Amino acid sequence: TGFVPEVKAEANGVSPLNALYSHENGYLQDPSHFNLDQFVQQRPMDAGGTTGCDRNKPRPRQSVPKRVGACARCRRLKMKCTFTQPNDDICSRCTAGNYECHFPGRKPRSPGMRVVLQQQIREKNAMIDKVLTQVNPGPTMPTPLTLVPARLPLTEDERNKYRDVLAYLERTATQAGARIGGDGRPKFDISALEDPSEVDSESEEEMEGVTSPKRAVSPKGETQAMDTVLEFAAPTGMMAIAALETRSTAAKGSVATESSASEGGSSHQSGPDGGIASETYFLPGPFTNLELRRLIVERQAAPDILLSGLVTPDDAAALFQIHYQWINPIIPILDENIHTPASVLARCPFLFTIICTVASRYYKEKPHIYGMAIHFAKAAAANAIIDGWKTVEMCQAFALWSVYNPPARRWEEDRAWCYTGIAFRLATELNLSRIPDGQPVDERQEREILNRTRMWLMCYIMDRCLSIQSGKAWMVQEDLTVRNASQWLQRYKFHNSCDGYLTSLTELLCIMSRFVGTVNPAFGTSSVESINDIDFAALYKAYDDQLMAWKAVIDIRHQGEKTSKDPATVMQITLIHCVFNYCRLVICCCGMQMMSKRRAMRPNELFAGCVSAATSLVKLMVEDFVPTGFVRYFPELIYVHSAFASVVLMKCLRPEFNAFLDIQQEERIIELVKKLFDTWTSGEFAIDEKHNTQLYARFLKQLLDPHIVRLAERKARATAQGSNQTHAHRQPTPNQPVSPVTPDTNASMFGGQDPSLLGNLYATDVDVSKAAAELAAAGMMPGPDASWEQLFTSTEGGAPGIDLSGPWGGGLASGMMGDECLAAMMGLGNETWFL
Repeated sequence: TGFVPEVKAEANGVSPLNALYSHENGYLQDPSHFNLDQFVQQRPMDAGGTTGCDRNKPRPRQSVPKRVGACARCRRLKMKCTFTQPNDDICSRCTAGNYECHFPGRKPRSPGMRVVLQQQIREKNAMIDKVLTQVNPGPTMPTPLTLVPARLPLTEDERNKYRDVLAYLERTATQAGARIGGDGRPKFDISALEDPSEVDSESEEEMEGVTSPKRAVSPKGETQAMDTVLEFAAPTGMMAIAALETRSTAAKGSVATESSASEGGSSHQSGPDGGIASETYFLPGPFTNLELRRLIVERQAAPDILLSGLVTPDDAAALFQIHYQWINPIIPILDENIHTPASVLARCPFLFTIICTVASRYYKEKPHIYGMAIHFAKAAAANAIIDGWKTVEMCQAFALWSVYNPPARRWEEDRAWCYTGIAFRLATELNLSRIPDGQPVDERQEREILNRTRMWLMCYIMDRCLSIQSGKAWMVQEDLTVRNASQWLQRYKFHNSCDGYLTSLTELLCIMSRFVGTVNPAFGTSSVESINDIDFAALYKAYDDQLMAWKAVIDIRHQGEKTSKDPATVMQITLIHCVFNYCRLVICCCGMQMMSKRRAMRPNELFAGCVSAATSLVKLMVEDFVPTGFVRYFPELIYVHSAFASVVLMKCLRPEFNAFLDIQQEERIIELVKKLFDTWTSGEFAIDEKHNTQLYARFLKQLLDPHIVRLAERKARATAQGSNQTHAHRQPTPNQPVSPVTPDTNASMFGGQDPSLLGNLYATDVDVSKAAAELAAAGMMPGPDASWEQLFTSTEGGAPGIDLSGPWGGGLASGMMGDECLAAMMGLGNETWFL
């Protein structure tokens, strides 16, 4: 037989003989069509190798493999291992002593330092995950919620744009079970968000035994006391004290007793997992330790907005910068000294997601982030409600998301009430209104105290604004902390610049709360049983004096801020004046509504107050807010002020009120509202069609168009009649309401004076009470003989009067049926809107 060349397997372990078999049918191929030369190991000729021509020649005997090292006996004796003949299998020393000659070979090389360290890291990670699972086992019955990519309302282009993010969501959906305990969930290193310069400075401070206030972490990771959450005088607090004292006494038993109890099956693991009988029910959770909370977030609760790659660490730094520059001055609930990107992520991934989502709306470098970030924010909010921790940061997240969540198409679809309700209830549950006695030990502790109280004041302000706007009862009660906000402002040293702004708004809304509680017995704070029993003239005078006294105080507190070079400071003082005029407008409108039902009362200066306050609100938005650059970042709560003022001004242009305003004054009002419309629709402030400026601009246009047409018709009639026929009877136009005020009534009400004297009401700093008194003295306002019957009675011939079914009559909500307009404004047609 011929010589068969040596055939070795390939590196992948596949023998080349497999190539003899067809991959199509598995049969053996014809050997004539197959060549093994390419698989023969080629060796040099000088090494005894064979070529293709010599493959049939017999091969020489292979040499004895080289022995590695000495045999076991010679190695133990530390002697050289020698052989009598080179081909011998037993060395000379083992042959002479008749020992077994065994060659153990070389010891395996020790792994490199890199391999050892990697193995140690894996072991440590497994150990940490096991301990964290014991420390933070999660909720008793966790319900993980994940986004389903197939159900997201995305277009084809958006799905291509978010391809990587959707792939991540597909992976996490298949691993939902592992996410419950944190096993298998991707981890995120929070240190990637830290500023290197801050890390270096913090390490130096820690070397000196001082904790940096920016990290806001106690030096020893101390936990919070439970008396900050539970009321000891309440039944729940008394049960908690009893349970903790009983378990503390049981814990002092001997080790033998504990071991016997564990053997008897009454150990902690055998107890109930949840409920009041659980040993850990009244104990602080792991979230009270900020260092432990950071570790849990890194390994078990990293936010999807980071893990999916939608937001990178560099993007997070830029988004936080946008937040602190443009959003936090408006809703000042965060302290930049303690709420860095890394610190916020370590404290609450939900708050981190909300900040990134809200700021991404104004992120010019990557505007596509916002579309997908909204879904992450909603999912994070849902998971926070179901299985989240009750912390200050969660309260801040819900409060921020409630004012910056995307606008709804219809009012019943809006979820802002849900987010605000959760935020307000969390603030009450966490006792954020409670200020500790004594002075803080360091800056870090003081900033944490200020952070809690600041959030409580912000909840009070938001609650009162929403209550006044919607006419619903408030949730946050006026307690000692709210009443003494000015003392809180003077008590501490490390205040933020926005704390004075919060204090002024809190004091203003305290006054407004008392007014709303007085005129609406449904709030339970009024001393009268019916609104008809209220002497509104005396009530208006009393609250007007309180508002003017408050204004004198804040003028001193914020002296010089109006001319500050900081846009945020100018915006805040302007917003204070905006809320002040909004409160004045609500009071005057409420008085007009009450007097319309009680026709024996006279309007006095209420009409002048409405015109003045509404005009001031619009001018503040157009002339004062615009230069600061904050208009595009405003939440809906601030746009409502100017929108409502425009509604009132449009109501003043109704023919029923022609006796109070001449054509020139009506033109000035329309031009002012048109200027507001142009401001909101300018490309400088509008981001897209769904932005609040665009929504409210369309709302204004629907209100403004009918009045522009009516004013043009009025001017045309006045021009046709001539200057000598100003007292002629005006004929009604088709489908146009007729003014019930006759020329004789007009002359008697104004006492023959020029109505243009109302022009001074258009100044933003006007004292409404003083201006109204001057107008009354000049005969501009209705005198004692002019009653509401003169103004609101049907004209001769059966001409219709004013419909008084709503505030100032019906028609306020005309033109507001479009889906793109906020349906909440439909409440203006309800007589309980201001009550």
